[in-house]
Amino acid sequence: MGDQLKRSEESLTSHPHEHSVILSCIRDVYKYIGFRTQRDVAERIHKIGEAIAEKEPISKKQALSNLQRKAISENDKQKFFRAALRLIAEHINDIAAYYRPRNVESLQQIQRIISKYESPSRYEDFPAHRQEQHDNIDFTDLIIERWKQPYVSGQKHLRSGVYQMFRRYNIDQFDNDVPKKIIDYWSDPYNQPIICELIYVDSILMQCILVTAEGNLYIGSIFINHEHTMYVIFQRQSTRGVHHRFLMLQLHERRLRIYSGLSIKVGDTITQPLCSEVIFKRIPEKDNEDLYSAMRDLRQEIKSQTRVESNSIIYEYLTDIAPGVYYDENNNASGWARVRFVKNFPALQYLVQQGKFKQPSRTLSWQTIQNLPSELSLQVLRQQGKRKNGDEEK
Repeated sequence: MGDQLKRSEESLTSHPHEHSVILSCIRDVYKYIGFRTQRDVAERIHKIGEAIAEKEPISKKQALSNLQRKAISENDKQKFFRAALRLIAEHINDIAAYYRPRNVESLQQIQRIISKYESPSRYEDFPAHRQEQHDNIDFTDLIIERWKQPYVSGQKHLRSGVYQMFRRYNIDQFDNDVPKKIIDYWSDPYNQPIICELIYVDSILMQCILVTAEGNLYIGSIFINHEHTMYVIFQRQSTRGVHHRFLMLQLHERRLRIYSGLSIKVGDTITQPLCSEVIFKRIPEKDNEDLYSAMRDLRQEIKSQTRVESNSIIYEYLTDIAPGVYYDENNNASGWARVRFVKNFPALQYLVQQGKFKQPSRTLSWQTIQNLPSELSLQVLRQQGKRKNGDEEK
């Protein structure tokens, strides 16, 4: 099936006029759809060329030359057309919004070219090249195909840069010999620890790096859907297996001061996956140049490193995990110097007061499920009557 898609992509040959229309479109809208420079667009077109199974995708240099209307070979023009057409298809809603008040005729030309070369069902439940064999469809491959084609470019809605991600850490289980005053202390949500981690986001390449509070490194891939919800899959290899994180952020048509999201922590060594509400905040580069420099260096070495070096400035922007002893504010134990609490952040304290920024939630342990009384077993639900028309997924 992959070969069939590959042949389909490579056999696509454009007319010179069509190439001119697509090139003019990219030149007109690249800033509107979230790119800063033509060089950024050229890099994205090169990446798309790799993703659509080009044996030798157009280089960044040749793509930039074409964008600048410099002469390139006919073969490179065709490679540019195939990748640029896919880029336009990914952003067709934003591009339509750009052209409607400016040049409807150009929009109609673009739409005709899209409908000619890009199957409309490519973005439906079953892509065109699989409809005839949907009974044997490989859903894993289908999901990967969709992931390569985000609806929205991140740069328009989320600036590239270094972000701090805050989540609450709650101690909800105590030994029998723990003094009541300590239990009462932890019962106050403002006294609960905050875990702060770092994420380096590249909104052009839709990639990111996560640095955990312990200094562990995860690599991530970003997808943004048509409703401006950002999904990130993070992975980290270790001697104990593969560790995973999933992050969902709700973006907006305009950039916000902070973002709200959900983080799910899973992997080969965790028995009860953990979900936490997170607050996402960008760190300004102007006043934190050393941090940005360190994160860029880290990005270059990500394939050979699994942890941040202990003397790195990156640790200055992370919190420590609460140690395995109970905190007593009148007799502070060692190991708590770099731990921060909800009460240290007025904005987070306000959100907690408003019933937001809630405690993390774990899945049920197998012991809890095993000990569920038999008379409380969950029954199969089967309802009578027909479902009303017009109900949609919420």
